[in-house]
Amino acid sequence: MAVAIDLGSRMLHLAVGEASNGSINVNHSQLMRLPTDALGDDSGTRRNAIAEMLKPVLKELAIRRTEGLISLSFSRFLLRELEIPSGTPEEILQMVRNELVHFSNAQTSDIVEVHQLEGRVLTDGRLAVQGAVMDKALVENYYALLTDLGLKPAVLTLHNNTLAALTRTKPLVNGASLVDRTAVFLDLGMDATLVQIVSDGQVFISRHLPIGFSELDRIISNGLGRTMDEADEARLHTFSFNPDTPSYHALGASQQQVELFVSRLADELVKIVRFFASSIGRGRPAEIIYLYGTGADVRGLVERLTKITTLPVEKISSMSNITMQKSEDADNLHLMLNACGLLGWHSASAGRKV
Repeated sequence: MAVAIDLGSRMLHLAVGEASNGSINVNHSQLMRLPTDALGDDSGTRRNAIAEMLKPVLKELAIRRTEGLISLSFSRFLLRELEIPSGTPEEILQMVRNELVHFSNAQTSDIVEVHQLEGRVLTDGRLAVQGAVMDKALVENYYALLTDLGLKPAVLTLHNNTLAALTRTKPLVNGASLVDRTAVFLDLGMDATLVQIVSDGQVFISRHLPIGFSELDRIISNGLGRTMDEADEARLHTFSFNPDTPSYHALGASQQQVELFVSRLADELVKIVRFFASSIGRGRPAEIIYLYGTGADVRGLVERLTKITTLPVEKISSMSNITMQKSEDADNLHLMLNACGLLGWHSASAGRKV
């Protein structure tokens, strides 16, 4: 049993469960809006606010001295893609560390994550690797958060790894197998979007787009003359990307900004899909786009992306390797995917700190 804490910019996603042989069983999951004090940078104030919010929940669940896991948005890391010679896992790790130290002017001890994109073996035998750097003090702060909660710090990782942990067993997604199929997974966050292309269960491309749904909130706020909190509620409950709806017309001149937002997202997505099809994935073109994260709930987005990309687009509603014990939790799977994947990553890495 482990406690997975996925920290977003506005929300915390909590999943309590276990993973074995690629299957993930979630006994309890919960979406929690972060308090104001937890919305800033990775400071002691943020840590204390999150701890005070979670302590009553863990107490009610009678959880203590269980392993604690944290996943973070890639925006918390400095990322770099590298091409390095092949070698043993230890040699690869050292080469990536050396490259990242040189690139970021960091100390070797500050390198806390090395993420190899699965399947990216180049034609000359080199490996395509993605590395990430986080300041050592921030790492220690997050592990201290787990200690404050009475948990045993086990894993700190980023969202790139959580999806890889879910897809490597080639599960059914919305009833369709990933075996011999290429799919695009879009993690639509408030600050940014993570695009990952998965072919036959392996992650081949992982790209970060500086396009987040907080930008849409600002557009709605300006268009309706509402506060950002009110715009957030509108995005969740009334707004639609469908230009024929009253909520869209109500934006007035801000409709143009909505169109620019959709166009930027779709255009960047199409570029990545075409790059994959023309290089790494020759003969394996993308067949479908799966949406998850907070942006997946916005009305009309599925239809707009389907029209622009000409690919079928679906919000993730089920994965055959994830079992949510409560039916109401299963309804929010698209919001809990990173937390569930964190449980899978922990199991696959045998508790290795990253």
